Amino acid sequence: MKSSDKNFENNITRQKLSEAFQKKDKISLISLWQKRNRRIWANDIELYNELGNFFLKLSEPLLAYDVLNEALTASPDGLRSQQLLALALARSGAPERANSLLSSLQKRGHKDQETLGLLARTHKDLIFLNESYERRHHLKQALKLYLHAYELSKGYWSAINAATMALLLNRKEYSQKLANEVYINCLDEISNLKKNGGDQYWALATLGEASLIIEEYQAAEDWYSRAYSIGAGRYGDLNSTRRNARLIMQHLDMEDRIKTEIENCFQIPSVVVFSGHMIDRPGRAAPRFPACLEQNVASELLKTLKSINTGFGYASAACGSDILFLEALYKNKCEINIVLPYERDEFVKNSVDFISGANWKKRFDRIMTKAGSVFISARNMYEQDAISYEYANLVLIGMASLKAEQLGTKLNPLVVWNKKSGDGIGGTASAISLLEKQGYETHIIDLSALIANVQKQPVLISNQPDEPKAAVLSEKEPQIKPSLKFETKIVSILFADAYHFSEIKENQIPFFASEFLGLVGSLIDKNEHKPIIKNTWGDGLYFVFENVRDAGLFALKLCESVNKTNWAEKSLPASLNLRIALHSGPAYSLIDPITKLPTFVGSQVNYAARIEPITPVGKVYASQNFSALAAAEKIKDFKCEYVGQIPFAKSYGIFPLFHVSFPEKHLK
Repeated sequence: MKSSDKNFENNITRQKLSEAFQKKDKISLISLWQKRNRRIWANDIELYNELGNFFLKLSEPLLAYDVLNEALTASPDGLRSQQLLALALARSGAPERANSLLSSLQKRGHKDQETLGLLARTHKDLIFLNESYERRHHLKQALKLYLHAYELSKGYWSAINAATMALLLNRKEYSQKLANEVYINCLDEISNLKKNGGDQYWALATLGEASLIIEEYQAAEDWYSRAYSIGAGRYGDLNSTRRNARLIMQHLDMEDRIKTEIENCFQIPSVVVFSGHMIDRPGRAAPRFPACLEQNVASELLKTLKSINTGFGYASAACGSDILFLEALYKNKCEINIVLPYERDEFVKNSVDFISGANWKKRFDRIMTKAGSVFISARNMYEQDAISYEYANLVLIGMASLKAEQLGTKLNPLVVWNKKSGDGIGGTASAISLLEKQGYETHIIDLSALIANVQKQPVLISNQPDEPKAAVLSEKEPQIKPSLKFETKIVSILFADAYHFSEIKENQIPFFASEFLGLVGSLIDKNEHKPIIKNTWGDGLYFVFENVRDAGLFALKLCESVNKTNWAEKSLPASLNLRIALHSGPAYSLIDPITKLPTFVGSQVNYAARIEPITPVGKVYASQNFSALAAAEKIKDFKCEYVGQIPFAKSYGIFPLFHVSFPEKHLK
């Protein structure tokens, strides 16, 4: 391709990126990313940087991370790509990694406003994770860096952050002096931006922050409101602005009335996680969700979504309530996120397209094209199909929880339900139970009440349990059952491998067994987070745990113990270590016909095994499913930080992975 042709194509791509961002059209941005010509983009790294920056503004730091990570693969020394990658890390909840990257840039001589300001921002992030001395240390470092950046550039954003840090360090007089200086400069900047048609968001937000510092609260509210009107939809930017405002308000100990007025300037929409009944099958004896209620339910969904200020929705996509909810999201211009319990074609056959003459399949296909994300929680449906839906419910709740946390907004559960208890796991009643265990208040659209209203008289509402979302097998179809007894359970799986085991000499094997494996055995004996299944072969470990918390805490304590041990003193290679992988999912529990011992088998076990070979030595990596289930259960004992889309071992595919680690307070 000629250089002129490349430039033309790049300019067209850049124009499409800009147009999609102006419309806040995340789906188009994702489409442009998926359809990119890697060879052309690699020759124009700014395409990566622009798209990564757009995703950051839309509060999609994980997507931004993937984009910028590829940019650095093509051009490892790209300064702007590294700066934006650090910002993606910081906004995704990994300030230590962002701090490390930016500190490295600073040491290599990059002392521009952007690098220093972002490095200061990571120290500001770290004040939320530390207390007393460490918190004050990070505040001082942030102030020092922001002031240095301001001296170099006279940029208003580094100055206003310096003013905020000074205020938090109780240097109020200096803070207000700097804020007044920034205020005057920003008024001039607004005039210039108006003349040149530039983006006024950050200048307006800075005027709001400066007004807050000098305690001109009405002016702060006015400036923040103007900033919001320009930045609507830029949730990443709005969240950053709101966070600084909250720091200032907390420090100044303002009246609740003023705090509320300022908070109201940053109305970030809520995230809604949904569950609901499918449409009744023809011939159902007693109605639960008859087809005649479709419009009533659709209307109630639209009203409810508006009343709880919805911006983002998470649901499955079965016929009936799910699809009606997804369509209501689309009509309300909300972001759509779909979780399917297993592969699309099988799901459509079982849960969408089984009513003759209905148009649910067409509606399913249409709404799938409108989704911002589609996640398949497992590749296949399980023999005990309810476990597939229970697992999908957990993943759904976890992903919605992570999104709400990322945006700093509320998670609102919403259900379409007949208020009858279900038959075990997997249905709407079970989803409500999962949510209630975590303390959520669920918004309910009551099908029983809607039926009564439509028929104008009491009716028999089904006391039958929830129907499974999978189709019922015909009696003519052969139902071959395995000879072994088994049950399906959602468990957490750990695989680990001893690094540099191949370097162990024959006469060191007894030391490996007694010292290395002995350490693992001792940890199991002493630890409250014990595996329910444990196995080893040479240098490999395979453990199964009842829940996510036990697996995560055991993995981290095992990793910590191995990393702290001086193996050379124990007559073993000094570099001896572990790679540890975690995954959560349904697996078959049975008695192994060969060993006669209990074990777990299945595709989710295989999935976990593919993570271990690509895990860095001395680290714990986990699947997105593990991270989602940890979020669904509100686990705070460890954290899961995104590390990108990684090719699994043995050409298994490319999947998102997370680094599991202790919170900083544990490390301190």
